[in-house]
Amino acid sequence: MKNSLRYLLGSVLLVTSILTFGCGGGGGGGGVLSHDSGWEGISGPLDFSKLALPSGYTTSGWPVAADATSFSIQNFSSNSTAAILLANFTSSSQTIILSANQPFAASVVATRRADARNVDFGRISRFYAGLRSLEKMNSETSHDVHGSSMRAARRHSSPGSTYEFQVYMGPDADFASVTGTLYRSEPLPDSSGGSLRFYRDETIPDNPTVRKYYDDIIAGWNDIYRTMHNTFGVELQAGDKTTGIDLGKDIYVLITPSMNQYDDRLAGFFYSGDLYPPERITPSNTNQMKIFYLNFRMDGENRLTPEIVQSTMAHEFQHMIFFSNRIKKSMPSNDDWLNETLSAYAESACDFKVTNGKNQSKATLMQQYFECMNQVPLVQNRDWGSEAQYGQVALFGEWLAEKYPDAIKALYASSKTGMEAVEAVTTKSFETVYAEWMLAMYLNTPNNTNDYGFNDIEWNTPYSFGVGLDPVTLTGPINNMLDNQILPANLSPRQITLMPFACFMLEFKGGGDGNSLEVQFQMNNGVTVFALKK
Repeated sequence: MKNSLRYLLGSVLLVTSILTFGCGGGGGGGGVLSHDSGWEGISGPLDFSKLALPSGYTTSGWPVAADATSFSIQNFSSNSTAAILLANFTSSSQTIILSANQPFAASVVATRRADARNVDFGRISRFYAGLRSLEKMNSETSHDVHGSSMRAARRHSSPGSTYEFQVYMGPDADFASVTGTLYRSEPLPDSSGGSLRFYRDETIPDNPTVRKYYDDIIAGWNDIYRTMHNTFGVELQAGDKTTGIDLGKDIYVLITPSMNQYDDRLAGFFYSGDLYPPERITPSNTNQMKIFYLNFRMDGENRLTPEIVQSTMAHEFQHMIFFSNRIKKSMPSNDDWLNETLSAYAESACDFKVTNGKNQSKATLMQQYFECMNQVPLVQNRDWGSEAQYGQVALFGEWLAEKYPDAIKALYASSKTGMEAVEAVTTKSFETVYAEWMLAMYLNTPNNTNDYGFNDIEWNTPYSFGVGLDPVTLTGPINNMLDNQILPANLSPRQITLMPFACFMLEFKGGGDGNSLEVQFQMNNGVTVFALKK
């Protein structure tokens, strides 16, 4: 039985609806429909042998035969509900034309396209694409994983009370030089002997209000640190010379308004080059420390509350731990979608959730995904990073951690990346895992007693987020934007195009006369079709 409870990325939708961007990692920017977008597909026969039919449902195809042009949903009455779930497991976009209970007409009704913002690859996406591109390069450099070839690797000396930081400013700009002043140094909540060293940009006014803002942010750090280590693992530790330098025990934070010059929706980032000495990376800009960056923006409609900044710290800390884990095992950082899935889940693991009113940004991004889901690839390793994709991986990460409780740590322990890593930790084919997630989204209702669904989050429930922030209602995959609930048990020919590793759902509800609902389709060169009836 469901528990009735229950990014920082995006753009401002309304004056009181804030989305902020905070992520790190890697791949180049570009348009959503570019021909070389790092799309992956599954070659060979699809394996759904471990995909269980939801209890209380019957099926006319699980999945429908790939060469079929029609199927029947038997005994469809005025009380019946039927669903057609579509998924594209190929490496290119696919189009299918569907109709029900009538022959194909000469004209085709196209699916409604969502607002362009949902698949926007603009300035924000390019900022993070540049970081991910650098991360890929850094992960592919040689590393001393055995501690033998770089015995002379030096130890970086800790900066003093004032330090000149080199700060990434986007893919088309030079690094900025920012003078930071140490605000506080707090012992890390373990026995390492290290500290959190919190630096502020010296251009920020120093007054009691600002100092309280810093203190409120820092107050959440110890819980974040413990949760991240318990859930994911650890960053590079003192004495580890994998990158050619001993980075010591401390973790650094620089809060600076400099990224507002690029876009005032940014919340923070992690730059992997900071873990290396300058001679090991290109470009050679590095602070040679374990650091992530937070944007300073206390006022205005895009203001960053201490809670938003704390969730950004959790998100960016996962990127640091993920990259550390990969390079220690000489593994490439080449699966942006999985890295971002884990960082989105890190926010929830640290209690910055939609359901407890602490993550309006994530809720808004999830809803953006629901409004254009057939256009949103999950597995994409270049040009990744539309707002809707961040909402998508937040949903995927939330579900994966609930369905497979040991999956998160197992993904870190795995010697595989991307889809293969997910297969290894779930012992199921990736197409089966994807179909389970697709079913969970469709069947996530308050009265759901199936194994499919979400434990915490619910659809069509308004979530509130405090003073000055609009509530968000998550519609789920059946919604008015997609116009995909068919009440009269009758569907005029509809053309639906799915991006690689994207899905779409149609629901027939009522209007039947007890006879078969005949579903026909054409132009189906690679769309996998599942049929359900209750």
